Amino acid sequence: MSNRTMALTPELVALCWRKEEKRGWDEHWTPLTDGEQDALAERLCREAGGQPIWVFAYGSLIWRPTFEAAEHRRATAIGWHRSFCMDLTDWRGTPEQPGLMMALDRGGRCGGVAYRLPQHALFGQVSALVRREILFREDLGMVRWIPLRTAAGDVRALVFWAGPTGEGISLKLPLEKVAWVLLRGISLQHSVPPRGTFHPRPQSLAAAAAGGRRDRANSCRGRRAGARLEQPARHRWPSH
Repeated sequence: MSNRTMALTPELVALCWRKEEKRGWDEHWTPLTDGEQDALAERLCREAGGQPIWVFAYGSLIWRPTFEAAEHRRATAIGWHRSFCMDLTDWRGTPEQPGLMMALDRGGRCGGVAYRLPQHALFGQVSALVRREILFREDLGMVRWIPLRTAAGDVRALVFWAGPTGEGISLKLPLEKVAWVLLRGISLQHSVPPRGTFHPRPQSLAAAAAGGRRDRANSCRGRRAGARLEQPARHRWPSH
């Protein structure tokens, strides 16, 4: 058996590029109006009760937050783990070759970043987040408050796409299935990680998919070790 390993470079990946037309959203989804998105942002601001609003980033919000942050900390969400469970037939997939996007599923623990929004522009920042993450009436339940552990103390934070259920959600997929879907998937240019996060081995996709498994395994170690702060790994693939 050969001992050689395959070296996959950005130049070789570029040879696989193909044009895919954006198909748009399924007719069964009901887009939110600007007024409905503003109402959701106002509700979230009221629920903060005058306290600082923190946002938990566990994936693309880490490197592409699209909002202003007054402070950020490493944080751990107990009772949640990363999971490639959202089936996509547009944006990161096609009807013939569906893709997967990451969300949070229940169980385990998940390391990420907690961002504190500035008080002077609170509604504007929350509104921008809502417009990025919550596009349809069917998605209104996909924002919630969760407790986070940080080295400077516990905080309560907003998180998007935690606990998705229903049509288009495939929970507890085998690691091999997730890695295969990611390896064959497509992605629009603006949705991929920034330059410098490319890994030269396709096996890294399997490692990224294994992140959710590590999240769940860490929960057992965390219970034995107490409230030790988890040090999150550097992300090489969107964790949402």
